[in-house]
Amino acid sequence: MRMNALTILTIVSVGCGASTTSPTSPTRLGSISAYEGAWTGATRRQECIEPGGGTQCNNILTLSFLDLTLTPNSASTQLQGLLRTSFGAFIVLGGTDASGALTLTGQASAGGLTSNLTRSEFRVSGSALTGTFTFTSYRSSPALEPPIVTAALESVFKTGTPEAAQPPPTESRFAIQVLEGLVFRYGQPATTEYTFTARISNTTRVGGRMSLTGTPIGPDGTEYAPVQQPLPLSASFSPLFVGTTITLVKDFNFQRPIATSYRLRVEYQYDDGVTGTAEGVAAVKIRP
Repeated sequence: MRMNALTILTIVSVGCGASTTSPTSPTRLGSISAYEGAWTGATRRQECIEPGGGTQCNNILTLSFLDLTLTPNSASTQLQGLLRTSFGAFIVLGGTDASGALTLTGQASAGGLTSNLTRSEFRVSGSALTGTFTFTSYRSSPALEPPIVTAALESVFKTGTPEAAQPPPTESRFAIQVLEGLVFRYGQPATTEYTFTARISNTTRVGGRMSLTGTPIGPDGTEYAPVQQPLPLSASFSPLFVGTTITLVKDFNFQRPIATSYRLRVEYQYDDGVTGTAEGVAAVKIRP
C-alpha cells in the first residue's frame, strides 16, 4: 500500500552576488561636499509600475544591497560616481537642489539592455543617507515598456563611520520574493507535482546557510504538511547573494484537491551568528 506523503527537493541557482533606520530630522545642506565619499547599506523596492501591463515587476527584487561612491567633477560643481545595486550599476551625475537634496541621474547597461536612473532625492542626516530613487528597469522583452521602479534607502551610512561598521538590522539583510508556482498531476494512482519558485537576496558582505520548506495550500486553506525526506533542504549563500530557488514538491495523496497556493519559508543563519526567518505566499497554476 502506498503511503500518503510529500517529497520535497530544493534546487538553488546562485546569481551574482522591517525596522528601517530612520535618523532624526535630515540636515538641509546646499553644498555637494556633504555627499562626497562612499556610502553603503541597503535599498528596498517601494513601488513598481508597468505602463503597458504585464508581470515584469515579479522579476525585480524587493531588497538589494547599495553602494554609492561620489566625487566632484572636474569643475567641482557636481558630483559623479557609481550607484551599485542588484537592480543595476548606475553611472551617475548630479548636484543639490534648492532644498539641499542631492538629485542624481544616470544609466546602467547589461547584456545590451539599458536601465535609466531618472530621479533621486537623497539627504544627509549625520552619518546616514536617506531618500528614494526612481529608475526604469531592464525590459524582459523588447515589445514591452520598461517597468518604473521606486526604491528607498535603508540603513545607508557613510563608510568609515561607527554606524557603517555595525551589522545592519535583520530586516535589512535578507529578503524572499515568492513567485507564482506550477502544478502537474499525472499517473495512476495520481501523483501531484508542485514547482515553487522564489528569488532571494542577501544585502550584506557576510555569507551563511539557509533551509527552505515549501507547503502546498488547498482551496479551503488547508496546508498539506510534508513528512521528512532524506533529501537536502539546505544550501549556502554567499555575500551579496542574489539567487533563485526552485522547490519541487511531490504529493502522493491523490485524494487531496490540487493546491491553489503555497507557502515558502526560509530559515537562515549568517556566519556572524545572526539568524532569522522569511516567508511568502503565492498562487499556484496548472502547468501547461
